[in-house]
Amino acid sequence: MRHEHIIWNPATQEWFCTKCGLTSDHASETDAHFELEQHQCLVPWVEMPKAVSNPPGE
Repeated sequence: MRHEHIIWNPATQEWFCTKCGLTSDHASETDAHFELEQHQCLVPWVEMPKAVSNPPGE
């Protein structure tokens, strides 16, 4: 999947993919796109822990 929308983050001086969070420290947007396209654009996810319910009386 492509990194379709990257933006410049002035605080970190890096290009940032708004979908997957991958960054590139290249100065030009074209070079940053080239670097980012070497990796797949995958949305990171974390499995949320499920709530444990205790039955009454325990």
